[in-house]
Amino acid sequence: YLSLGSGNRSFAPLAKGGAYKPEESLASVKASSFWRWTTGKEIKKSNLIIPEIGWIQNRAAAEEYSIQPGLLGDFFRYHGWKTFLIGHQDTVIETSRPSGFTIMDQEGLIDGGLVGSEINRIDHSFPYRHRFDSEQVLSEISRILKPGNLVLIEFGDFARLDQFREEMLPAVYLELKQEIWNELDRFLEKFTQQNAGVKYRLLMLSPSLSGEKKSSMLAPIIIKGPGFSSGLLTSGTTNWDGLVANTDVLPTLIQLAKLPVNHIFHGRAARSVPTNQHLERLLSLNYKLNKINNSQRSLLDWYLWVISMGWIAAALGIALKKKLLKGFILITVVVVPLALLILPLLPVVFWVEGGMLLITLALILILMKINPTDKRFFILSLCLWSGIILDQLTGWNLIRFSALGYSAVGGSRYYGIGNEYMGIFLAVSLVLAHLVTKFFKCRWPVLVVLTLSMLTLGWPQLGINFGGTLAAIVGFSFYGAKLYNLNFSSRKIWLLISSIIIMVALIGWWDSLREPNLQTHLGRFVQLLIDFNLSQTWLIFHRKVAMNMKLFIFSSWTRIILLALIISCYIKLTLKIKLVTVEKQFVWYGILIVGIAAFLVNDSGVVAFGTCLAYGFTYLLSSIEEKVFISDQESVASRQ
Repeated sequence: YLSLGSGNRSFAPLAKGGAYKPEESLASVKASSFWRWTTGKEIKKSNLIIPEIGWIQNRAAAEEYSIQPGLLGDFFRYHGWKTFLIGHQDTVIETSRPSGFTIMDQEGLIDGGLVGSEINRIDHSFPYRHRFDSEQVLSEISRILKPGNLVLIEFGDFARLDQFREEMLPAVYLELKQEIWNELDRFLEKFTQQNAGVKYRLLMLSPSLSGEKKSSMLAPIIIKGPGFSSGLLTSGTTNWDGLVANTDVLPTLIQLAKLPVNHIFHGRAARSVPTNQHLERLLSLNYKLNKINNSQRSLLDWYLWVISMGWIAAALGIALKKKLLKGFILITVVVVPLALLILPLLPVVFWVEGGMLLITLALILILMKINPTDKRFFILSLCLWSGIILDQLTGWNLIRFSALGYSAVGGSRYYGIGNEYMGIFLAVSLVLAHLVTKFFKCRWPVLVVLTLSMLTLGWPQLGINFGGTLAAIVGFSFYGAKLYNLNFSSRKIWLLISSIIIMVALIGWWDSLREPNLQTHLGRFVQLLIDFNLSQTWLIFHRKVAMNMKLFIFSSWTRIILLALIISCYIKLTLKIKLVTVEKQFVWYGILIVGIAAFLVNDSGVVAFGTCLAYGFTYLLSSIEEKVFISDQESVASRQ
């Protein structure tokens, strides 16, 4: 509720307070006393107030992110609108009116409305006895539904039922839940009949029930108003038909009210996309998103375990001069990213560890027949590189539902290349470029591979990963310079780097000229630079550094990076084996540089660096393993 009103991800109070009438009792005194102690101001009797507003604002000020609780109420009041709240989630046990956090202004004020016992009807057969009173609500709506009024109606029966869910028999719970749905349908029917001649806009949002937990984290949203035809909703935040973010609600309300936008919002206004069979598509999307959300963590944990075991097995094999399990575990490390990219092509029932294992085994059986190691990695790198690029060109249909993609439910990212696949893509591009040079004895295809990779990462309709693009510029420029024997004091190399940077800047400038709802993060960042908005620019850098440090401490990928360092030291210092041959030194240094650059310029750079090493360091270990094994075989043959 607080996030909807602030337009940004926010933290609500632990206490379920929310909106009170000034004369209501709160901790043996009037609620207005708490509000007056907090703000030092007087209150009108017609207002509703948020007694916790001081706690909320102080908490927001202490956050690393810029959060403005009450932004929705402030924005509408600034443009002459009034805000009203009708309904709540009260029970006989506690007061619960969190919808007040949505519609309040920054002082915790709401212009009016109805909350408390008089807006409910008593039903002794329903948990906590309070029920939503449709007739009273409709009567109040008829009084306040006028031009310039923003009305929030809290249909609290679902929340009350959810609070009592653990105490109820399943059959009783389902029966009451269906009864509530029927009541909501009747209310909406009466509402539309009562206001048939009124020009109004309606946004209906159904917060997910806490009892559903991770099985159903997404909430339905319906919009009725001019410009919204029958179909699916999308927004510039998600670029995904059927999906919008909670931060999109505030700018959408502003658009529905036709208010001028003079503020930079975190979200984007929703828009409708005409489609056929939209309900079936929406149900399918909801099922897929919840399925991958439920299985993503376990699939990633499994992959992290495979990386660790594969590297440790390879190090032991190198020490014993034997390929443990014929290198099966090590090749699994680099096959899993391709398997996870293919997995969304299968029915949803296979989006679990078993499905990933089947695809991984099938790919391994094919690749194990290909020798030597470089030829095997060439085929694998070409398939993975091509697969990622094709997926970006065709609308991210695979990466969106991959465990190595991004979590739409968590809201971290909705399109383009996320940091997990970005790190892999950077390493794959360099390995592929190196092997193209080796097998085809020419260098110009390398420029094609690396240029296509950079364009895929940076183009606003494709990867849209600004940090990945910067990392690619650094790492690919190093590899290209070494490949063409260019010294970094040479004008040619700096001309090349400057040209790439100018190209990225031009793409960002072009993106900043598009409509706000279509701009990507790159375009919005360039616009900040054009506007010379240094405070917001510094806030972005500060946030990225803070997030990176937090992830470096807590992320599992940090252990993968440290494991790569430990194994490297073990092979070089203990086994006295040279890590990098002359043939592979440029590609390995390029992988290290591009990985470190990705770590430094991304807000979750440790993830990108970890996945970059997952592919790049595995290629290095496979080469060392093959070299040691062949050398040992030749030594045995010589002795014989």
